[in-house]
Amino acid sequence: MMKDKTKAEAYKHKAATRTNIPTDRDRVFMTDQDHEKVEFSPEPAGTGGPVLSWRRGSRNRDIRTDALPLYIHEKVNPSAFISQLTSVTTGMEQMDWFDEFNGLPSDAKYDWYKYQGHWSNRIIRGNSVDVMASLAAKEGMTGQIQMVFFDPPYGINFASNYQSSTRKRGATNTPVEAAARKAFRDTYIDGLHSYLDTIFKIAAHARALLTETGSFFLQIGVENVHRISVLLDEVFGPENRIATIAFAKTGAKSSKHLSQVADYLLWYAKDKNQVRYNQLFEPLTRKQKLEFMSWAVMAELPDGSCRNLTPEERNDPDKHLPKDVKLFRRMPLTSQHESKTGRSNDYRWNGTEYSCPPVRQWSVDHQGMDRLAAKGRLIAVGKGELSWKKYENEIPGREIHNLWFDQQSPSDMHYVVETAEVIVERCLLMATQPGDLVLDPTCGSGTTALVAERWGRRWITIDASAIPVALCRQRILSSVHKWYLTLDDSEGQIQEAQLEGKLEEYQNNPGPMRAGSDPSTGFVYKRIPYVSAAHLAYDEPTKSTLLVDRPIEKNGVKRISSPFTVESHSPWVYISPGSSEIYRRNIERQISIRENVVRALEVAGIPASNDSGDRWRLDSIELWDDSEPSSYVTHHGIIRDSGDRVAIAVIPDERTASEGLIDAAAGTAENRNISKLVVIAFHFDADAKNEKRGRVQIVLVHANRDLTIGELKSGREDNAFVLVGEPNVEIVDLSNGKMQVRIKGYNVYDPASGNVRSSNKTSEIDCWMLDTDYDGTSFFARRIHFPCKSTDKQILGLKRALGSRIDSTQWKFMESLTSAPFHRPSGGRIAVRIVTAYGDEMLAVLTIDI
Repeated sequence: MMKDKTKAEAYKHKAATRTNIPTDRDRVFMTDQDHEKVEFSPEPAGTGGPVLSWRRGSRNRDIRTDALPLYIHEKVNPSAFISQLTSVTTGMEQMDWFDEFNGLPSDAKYDWYKYQGHWSNRIIRGNSVDVMASLAAKEGMTGQIQMVFFDPPYGINFASNYQSSTRKRGATNTPVEAAARKAFRDTYIDGLHSYLDTIFKIAAHARALLTETGSFFLQIGVENVHRISVLLDEVFGPENRIATIAFAKTGAKSSKHLSQVADYLLWYAKDKNQVRYNQLFEPLTRKQKLEFMSWAVMAELPDGSCRNLTPEERNDPDKHLPKDVKLFRRMPLTSQHESKTGRSNDYRWNGTEYSCPPVRQWSVDHQGMDRLAAKGRLIAVGKGELSWKKYENEIPGREIHNLWFDQQSPSDMHYVVETAEVIVERCLLMATQPGDLVLDPTCGSGTTALVAERWGRRWITIDASAIPVALCRQRILSSVHKWYLTLDDSEGQIQEAQLEGKLEEYQNNPGPMRAGSDPSTGFVYKRIPYVSAAHLAYDEPTKSTLLVDRPIEKNGVKRISSPFTVESHSPWVYISPGSSEIYRRNIERQISIRENVVRALEVAGIPASNDSGDRWRLDSIELWDDSEPSSYVTHHGIIRDSGDRVAIAVIPDERTASEGLIDAAAGTAENRNISKLVVIAFHFDADAKNEKRGRVQIVLVHANRDLTIGELKSGREDNAFVLVGEPNVEIVDLSNGKMQVRIKGYNVYDPASGNVRSSNKTSEIDCWMLDTDYDGTSFFARRIHFPCKSTDKQILGLKRALGSRIDSTQWKFMESLTSAPFHRPSGGRIAVRIVTAYGDEMLAVLTIDI
């Protein structure tokens, strides 16, 4: 079968840059100044007027947020992924794709926050307020966001906000989501009052990031729309409210009272006087145009004569109206106020005198009326009323206003709560231009990022949970879009000149031929000629109404997503060995969480493996004395069956258990002659290992996120803890000098035997990525695999979009646990990252003989 010659390319945001920030492996090279937190205090704009009264948290009276570094964990270029599926590629051949993330001076690699490099879009895992503070204060992004789309929980219902797996909506038994649970706790600990605190802080931080022409959209349900609108008046100022948009999200439901089917969008501007606005029009069929033109519609025949429409023609114009008939609407030809300069005098046309109604004047003077007559634009019906003709092809459609009638709901739900794409799409098209930057502080399944990518906008999306990050990564990678002509492209310039009636002028001075790809230069849009009585009468320069939701497509090119990074923030705050910060910060809350963990340990114990129901039961769990606060060991206990002593380190939910921390805790245990150490954390460094430290056996255990909130427990104590895994990777040497990586599962420590046990639960692996030439600092996903996804709608959609361009062998590798063959790494190292369906991430770095 002949291969499809259609290209698959991505837009390049050449005019945009982003600040050079560290990777998760660079932190050891960072200076104290790089690590330093910067206080950020956004100022609400409307504090001088009436405000909503609620029990505000202390931080909400004077907003201050500590801005800390963001770290890049993955660099992902969809071009590399698509090439992987369509041809046999090697790591060396993909170096050009890696360069997409550079653009820095040669000596700037370890010089963070000072230089600007190539733009890449961003998926950021972390608390949205903290992340936005870092964008503003650490990276200097205040005034750079054109649009924020915020879709918070509609109310205070826990079940509607989280899901535990990328494959199941609505499940609640996931183990490791401390950051998401912290965000949930902060949002709901004081009920509605905390909920309003959270909305206020997010909105205030978002406003600080907006450009002066920027817009903020918040989607909300009827339960809280009245409260949130007053709250946003305080943040943005009531004078900057643009509109309240109502749209139907669900059909009518039976109820004891009036069914409530509408949701709402609250639209605010940074500055209403400067806000960017593009009018959208609802496309109309010919029948809909007839309805839109109403009683004033008439038909113009080829000989120039005009008549009314028959009932059959009105009912089904496509069937009954002749093809050569043009429809037009009779438009008024007078305006208010009587003229003293003669424009209210009678006008003679076709031998008939037409009088201007009392206290009115003709819209144009008599000479202008003559020009309208010469152009065949005048029409008179009835009792001598004179009008002008506006043809159907001069009507752009029905203006979209603040009431959206069509039911708007997601067509393919990926998440327990998901926004319909058309809602985000309309907001984006009204408030932004191609190349603008869009931010979503609640990623969900990545709908805002997907829509921004589709329409050539840049994007940043944030979520505290690992599940949305995983969903968004796959959704962006597997999406294929239409290529819209840009104005830095020669083909686009020709199309633009033709649409503007300036083709001959362009052909006389065409300039150099270019194949442009930067959407910030603008799209080539379909357009409708703008006409008015005055415009026609006085031969004013041609005007057009641009249809910004209908750009011109480029033939022969499919568009894939632009490069993006996966980053994280608050969970990746490391404690330096020797620091006693663990006992100083949020001590009351941390003691409460530790008590929850200990109660769960007493009831549930620790799983002996991830496959069986066997558990390692602990007795006599007591506090460790605090004479060595830098060791991080918090408790000690006795294993019930063996009588062995065990040291226990409970790491705060806002901290990540690093290798250095584990080493320090192991040293403390060995000093007390204890041979077993259990490290219980809500976040582990991706390459944290269960291997022994000296004679101390290490057990790394993920704690269930429920344990961070005492009143919100899962109800299943055996889900309190799960063992930390690490990739179980096999290297396959091939006879041609190449090699392959095979994922056999992931290893977990088995405390019952004291050994590392290999798990073959590969069915839980949602995605695995391979850096075939790992440089030790930046994980670049040169190969991306989605095993167990042969029936996934998104992956199948990608397969259909690429069609015959797909290399069937490469596609099978992408769906499997074995990589395609690749050349041995020039640097002697490869890295494998595994992401499970529950959001757990594991990283293995392997040294390869070269």
